[in-house]
Amino acid sequence: MDLLTLERLGDNCKGMRVLVVTSDFPSEIDHVRGVFIYRQSAALRDLGHEVSVLRVVPLAPPFGGKWHKYRALGERYTYEGIHVDVARTLIFPRLRNFELLRAQTGGLIRKAIAHVQPDVVHAHYVQYPGSIAVDRGKPAVITSHGIDAYDWPFRREGLRRDAVRTLERADAVVGVSAFIASTLRRLVDRPVDVVFNGGDERAFTRADRAGARAELEISNDRPVLAFAGNLGMAKGIFDLAKALRGLDVAPLLLIAGDGPYKNDLEKALQEAGVPVRFFGNVRNDMVATIFAAADAVTLPSHKEGLPVTICEAMLAGKPVIATRVGGIAEIVRHEETGLLAAAHDVDALHALFVRVFADPAAAAEMGRRGHQFARQHLTWHANALSYDRIYRRLTQARAA
Repeated sequence: MDLLTLERLGDNCKGMRVLVVTSDFPSEIDHVRGVFIYRQSAALRDLGHEVSVLRVVPLAPPFGGKWHKYRALGERYTYEGIHVDVARTLIFPRLRNFELLRAQTGGLIRKAIAHVQPDVVHAHYVQYPGSIAVDRGKPAVITSHGIDAYDWPFRREGLRRDAVRTLERADAVVGVSAFIASTLRRLVDRPVDVVFNGGDERAFTRADRAGARAELEISNDRPVLAFAGNLGMAKGIFDLAKALRGLDVAPLLLIAGDGPYKNDLEKALQEAGVPVRFFGNVRNDMVATIFAAADAVTLPSHKEGLPVTICEAMLAGKPVIATRVGGIAEIVRHEETGLLAAAHDVDALHALFVRVFADPAAAAEMGRRGHQFARQHLTWHANALSYDRIYRRLTQARAA
């Protein structure tokens, strides 16, 4: 632990035992799923906390390819030094029994708490990890990431009641952006902390662009745009294909990610005359190389909480071209650290791409300013320090 961290933590810098309750966490089978929860957990570990994970996953049927990754998980595994216990429970598709999972998983969470003896239980997502973590005799922190705030509780009355109960009984509730915090307060009138997501400042730096391009075999004079994320409709991928049509020089689009619409997106980009390379779901070091090679990073989403991709792009010193949804405008300042358009506005998005590629010097300056902001506010180290303060506030209140 460095001196700066010790100063920020004050005199009481003894590490705590933290039990993370989550549905998603990386494994050797899938390094991408829940990687942001791993990054946060690793940053907490770097502060001196002892982090254990209870990963609650669906009880997968013995057939069907979509369930393979759940079936392949053992009862416990270790991922880059963090121990993960896997608990299985019956979870129906389309959230049909989410409000019943607390009763169904009571024995699982009690067993994990008895084994770990945590000082704090930290659940990711209000439902279902949050709902099963509250009222277990330990201070409970719930982090809401997005869809669990602006979507799930509003799908039906049973989900809303379960979300309200969970939020009322949590010792601390955190939103990854002010937008998410305000959405949670529509459900329950209570304090909600705001802690931005982060990126790994060791991987995402203002790296050598020429070196990254040499590694990827891309010429230095070619315009390059990067995208990282799930290839689903909500990420605005087809808006992206339309917005890139008709540029004077079509940029090479580098895509890190996979999803159900990959083939359709490839066809749409081909019709738009946009050259593309798909890298699939790759680890952080490759995403960092892709970003280093790019002139800009884009994320034209329709819905968001606070995308880790944008934190990483800003740490990499790249201008961001994105949509004004969720918490994005809280970290991307239009015309200062990036450029923003309304969601679904293909014409506005097209105009932003024209600007970025027509004035590389101005784009680079936006990237430089974004890097400065991100180094201060958008690292997992900064994120972990904020959670450390929340944990200590709760444990000290409990002890008083």
